[in-house]
Amino acid sequence: MANWESLRRQIAICGQVTAVSGSAPIPNARVQLTAAPVAFQRKARAYAKLHGSAWETLSERVDRTLTAADGAYYFLDLPDGDYTITAYLSERLPTYDYAESSATVSRTADGTIQAATVDVALPDYTGKPYAPVFTPTSLADCQLWLQADALTLADEAAVSSWEDSSEQGVIVEAATPPTLKHGQINGRSAVQFDGSSTYFTLNLATESTEHTIFAVVDHAPTEGSSNYLFEAQTGRLTLDCAQSSAPHNIRWNDGSWRAIAPAIAGVQMFNWRFGGTTGELWRNGQSLGTVTYTPKPIGGKVTLGANYQGRSSNFRGSVAEFVYFSRALEDKERQAVEAYLNGRYAIFS
Repeated sequence: MANWESLRRQIAICGQVTAVSGSAPIPNARVQLTAAPVAFQRKARAYAKLHGSAWETLSERVDRTLTAADGAYYFLDLPDGDYTITAYLSERLPTYDYAESSATVSRTADGTIQAATVDVALPDYTGKPYAPVFTPTSLADCQLWLQADALTLADEAAVSSWEDSSEQGVIVEAATPPTLKHGQINGRSAVQFDGSSTYFTLNLATESTEHTIFAVVDHAPTEGSSNYLFEAQTGRLTLDCAQSSAPHNIRWNDGSWRAIAPAIAGVQMFNWRFGGTTGELWRNGQSLGTVTYTPKPIGGKVTLGANYQGRSSNFRGSVAEFVYFSRALEDKERQAVEAYLNGRYAIFS
């Protein structure tokens, strides 16, 4: 049976990882598909959802493998399309830099995969920033990146401060702290807001009139109260996940309220982009539409989870991740952040 199974499966991408200096094979190097067609991304997200929080720690995954003693690697049964292959050391030792290459997978009329052979040579270590895997800080102008998984607190602990994972080191504090909940979204932690009194305050150093914001939330709209996820005092740009009155739309305020679409409860990913005089909102990868945007230079005091005065319109639900860029990301950049977050939380396919 094992031999029959091996015959039925087909190698799609294969090759060898070696050192540029001397061409010696590199065993136990990690080889990862860091860009791939949508069909493969869906497959990877399904596996990520299956494995939960253990997904990132796996050495062998559908999108990642380790080289053999002779530096060889392979991936089986990949969908047709273009791929980026990134090779790097499993441990970040100052021996080799990482390197990338590309491959195209295709099939003949009878379904036979035309295997792509891609050899990758790792250059000697030069101090090249070691970031082969995409994160929000791979893009310029990431001003804030909050991850509940980065909090080293016990389950149900009060979150009086939330460490910023961006290079800005923004101080995020709570006078009335939310609580940390482990295993909330795809096995990952989330910060739970009570909808009545909990919120954070912070200061953004860079004023900008263009913005892109991502949030992974488990929302439980509060009847009779708006659910402000974000509000900046300077510029007063407000992101409201559910207005208090029917039909409980998700909306923003840039001097006027812009209702976009009906609010929903449950786990979801929001993505707002404001550029020029246009604002657009995506939920779970789908655009909910564009509306006129009055540019607002948000900088200085910001409230996360309530209005900036912190007295009403509190958000009710959990926030697993929140990312802010001080510019309108290009579509390709926006989709890269979206894919990164969805790879972690497996929200939609």
